[in-house]
Amino acid sequence: MHMQCRRFDLALAQFDQMSDRDIVTWNSMISGYNQHGFDTESLQMFSNMLKIKNPTLKPDKYTLASVLSASTNINNLKLGKQIHGHIIRTEFDLSGAVGNALISMYSKLGDIKTAQKIVEKYKTSNENNIIAFTSLLDGYIKKGEMGPARKIFDSLTDPDVVAWTAMIVGYMQNGFNNEAIDLFRSMIKLGPQPNSYTLAAILSVSSSLASLNHGKQIHAKAIKTEVALSVSVSNALINMYAKSGSIGNAKRVFEMISGLKDNISWTSMVISLAQHGYGEESLKLFEKMLDFDIKPDHITYVGVISACTHMGLVERGRGYFKMMQERHGIEPTHSHYACMVDLLGRAGKLLEAYDVIKNMPIEADVIAWGSLLSSSFVHKNMDVAKIAAERVLLMDPDNSGAYSALANVYSVHGEWEESAKIRRWMKFKKVKKDQGLSWVSIRDQVHVFGAEDGVHPERDGIYEMMGEIWKGIKKLGFVPKTEVVLHDLDEEVKEEILMHHSEKLAIAFALMKTPKNSSLTIMKNLRGVEVQFHPIKSQKISSTGLKRMVKAIRVYELGGPEVLKWEDIEIGDPKEGEIRVKNMAIGVNFIDIYYRTGVYKVPEIPYTPGVEAAGLVTGVGSGVNNLKIGDVVYHNSMGTYTEEQIVLAEKAFLLPLIDPLVAASAMVKGLTARFLVRTWFKVEQGHTVLVHAAAGGVGSLLCQWANMLGAIVIGTVSTKEKALQAKEDGCHHVILYKEEDFVTRVNEITSGQGVEVVFDSVGKDTFQGSLACLKARGYMMSYGQSSGTPDPVPLSALAAKSLFLTRPSLRTSNISKEEMREAIGDVVSKVGSGALRVRVNHTYPLSQAAQAHADMAARKTSGSIVLIPDGSGH
Repeated sequence: MHMQCRRFDLALAQFDQMSDRDIVTWNSMISGYNQHGFDTESLQMFSNMLKIKNPTLKPDKYTLASVLSASTNINNLKLGKQIHGHIIRTEFDLSGAVGNALISMYSKLGDIKTAQKIVEKYKTSNENNIIAFTSLLDGYIKKGEMGPARKIFDSLTDPDVVAWTAMIVGYMQNGFNNEAIDLFRSMIKLGPQPNSYTLAAILSVSSSLASLNHGKQIHAKAIKTEVALSVSVSNALINMYAKSGSIGNAKRVFEMISGLKDNISWTSMVISLAQHGYGEESLKLFEKMLDFDIKPDHITYVGVISACTHMGLVERGRGYFKMMQERHGIEPTHSHYACMVDLLGRAGKLLEAYDVIKNMPIEADVIAWGSLLSSSFVHKNMDVAKIAAERVLLMDPDNSGAYSALANVYSVHGEWEESAKIRRWMKFKKVKKDQGLSWVSIRDQVHVFGAEDGVHPERDGIYEMMGEIWKGIKKLGFVPKTEVVLHDLDEEVKEEILMHHSEKLAIAFALMKTPKNSSLTIMKNLRGVEVQFHPIKSQKISSTGLKRMVKAIRVYELGGPEVLKWEDIEIGDPKEGEIRVKNMAIGVNFIDIYYRTGVYKVPEIPYTPGVEAAGLVTGVGSGVNNLKIGDVVYHNSMGTYTEEQIVLAEKAFLLPLIDPLVAASAMVKGLTARFLVRTWFKVEQGHTVLVHAAAGGVGSLLCQWANMLGAIVIGTVSTKEKALQAKEDGCHHVILYKEEDFVTRVNEITSGQGVEVVFDSVGKDTFQGSLACLKARGYMMSYGQSSGTPDPVPLSALAAKSLFLTRPSLRTSNISKEEMREAIGDVVSKVGSGALRVRVNHTYPLSQAAQAHADMAARKTSGSIVLIPDGSGH
């Protein structure tokens, strides 16, 4: 008890007073010290125990596991081996906790071979022991030996989330980003639910690749697994969105964290804003952070001084550098001094920047001298550049960047012979210039480019596109900086070299493969000289006349599911009042079947089915001010069974942080349910309602909404599994209509009174019975006909109970834009808060829309069905 309360003094005093101490007593002290971080005390207590000459007092598995853990914690492999020797001498059984502790100790302290031997020796008893194998796995990962680590992982019969996460993190830490992503996808399909540590790790991988599409898919997964609000995942999301160029989404995630923000959250946002050029906003956020009494750390100040650097706020940067030391007691590190050198150097204050380096209390590193060298190049100060280059080369003799920068400084000043000497010296020293690489992700495939790239399969088209761009920007007044290229080349050849930098080739390729006005994220492995890339950073470059083909489902004749054809269609640019949307998730509704079979008339044939989807805005036409490229929207427009489509902007609504799969399946069904219970009929507390197909997409939401309003809900379903779902969704009484007559059961439940309203989407099979279930002046809401068109009903059949019969529809109802926006807001609010649970029970690839229709019509599904564009990664 004293140990649990961390009163070690009282525990030790009581221990010393005991005359007869058994192994349980000793273990309480040994394990207690170990569990609370007092490992030296734990080991000393173990040593004292061994000195007692009592044949009945022997260490047991709890003792040995604790002292092995303590040896690991203090990084003492020698002591751990001594304990192992004691275990061998006493012939202690290693098949359980002690064996695991030994494997963990050797793995964590770097002796993987011994850990492996223990595993192999006790393979029979340990083959299903996830703890032992995970320890060994972790040991290989820490040594960077990913091949053996993967063999260990693959040998696990049922790896838990810790093992999956360890393997993913291992791939990430050792630079195997693609392998990390592939393993994460396997985990989603085959493994346990990822936890916050898994998601934070894989988001870091997406950040490294600047893969916005991957990151958004992981964000959606985080929302579905209810760990999106974890501060570690939120912080990783901020970092991912910022590094992928989507600062707007990073800001939205930051705002969503609310009261959970920690120092890392604030620091990540401050740095992200600074890196994206929002210097003033970054500094305002930093001041707000101080107002909330959140103490910044040394990393925060790196971001703050960087923001001042990008805005040219020299004096303000000096002030923050001073505040960091005097107000927050943070001693400047190499990073802070490098930031100050960069701040002064970019502002042209090269001598002051040089003074900072000379007066540093610690020796300047390569980064500080490199910043001074870069600034000297920009401001053409050869004297300072030579000093900086010499210091860089003194610290890093093989730094190709320093040689190149110094050679370029000589070139800019016309000292071609000196420049040539530098390059000859590089050749003599066999210093290889790091190859500049740029890459861009198009449709989940990464395309890498080097300067003068001649291996890409679309090389000719890329060079042709780059030629067109080059002509265009020269017409706008751009003059290429040919002086940085070797002087003994013709001007035309110099321009050709500049034109074919890897970054420019990546941009040309991206313009060929993406819609007009869409945002591009180009990643580079090297920092380019700023003046060379000025036109790309400052001019708007657009491509025209490029055809864009996307996959879609097309219908050329009415009929069964087989008429849904998977083919390529051409998509253009959005016109005035339009946007282009890349669909991420597409809702499947019975209305899609009604159109396909001719129950509802389609505007024209051929046509693309579908009435709702959620996706990413990839293009914006003129006159659209409320949406921008990169926004995630829900839209209810015809023709959604396609990878990408043109949509009227007024039909699209900005989506908050809700999983697109949920949004795509929630809106038509949610709006139908909302209008059924709040507009076309007002359900009130005390009403009794009957919902047919209670486990269906609309039925599920109707049950929840009616229950929320205080009604007694009766639901009909076809199977016991669906009955369980209906009860979870708020049905007070569930009727299995295949086993019992629903009219008789409703009569029993209501004591012969009947119900105020019936919500019937089934049609022919239930229509007459539904009328019989109504009380006097009851309402029959027939909003679907999945079983076929009901037989005609003479008006006189309604007279006996003065019944009301209506066939409402979102498609034809006279609903104003204001009413629709209000209803959408209501649905989004309830779904976002969790008041309405949307069951996305079935997802199909878009190419398999026919199968989705067949299963839906055969009532093989429950909840909602969503189509996912093929290859999207969901």
